[in-house]
Amino acid sequence: MIKERYKSPLIVETGCIRADEDWRGAGYSTYLYASYVNRVGGELISVDNSPSHCRFAQEMTPEFEKIQIYCEDSVTFLRSFDRSIDVLQLDSMDTEILGHADHAAAELEAALPHLKDNSLVIFDDTVYQARGWRGKGAKAVPMMLDRGWQIVYSGYQTMLERRGDK
Repeated sequence: MIKERYKSPLIVETGCIRADEDWRGAGYSTYLYASYVNRVGGELISVDNSPSHCRFAQEMTPEFEKIQIYCEDSVTFLRSFDRSIDVLQLDSMDTEILGHADHAAAELEAALPHLKDNSLVIFDDTVYQARGWRGKGAKAVPMMLDRGWQIVYSGYQTMLERRGDK
């Protein structure tokens, strides 16, 4: 879907890889996105507020040139960001931490001015169950739906696009 939609995507993720071979737990998206943009073009920007997570992500991605890792608060970073985002993945606060849904909603609000008409937004650890959204996107997904976005995919991650954009 990304390759058909964007020639050279700017992918921004909040939260980065933090443990070796953590494919099942954290998903290893930093590595996968970096590999993708290195192969097809584009750029990955990853932001995390943990110095140890950022160091680990840098140590695990030295072969990729098209990645920048910032050690900052994600909301502050997104508010001051000055580029258009093609793909935004929000995955910065574990769901065991109180306030994770509020944090993802704040990240989304900070990023909205930087999203294009054909941007994709992905919430990790976000599922629809028992007639409601659970996880990181529990507050942000309904907010996006109210603003004209639609679900492209929903499993353990939920991806949205603006209605009518293909």
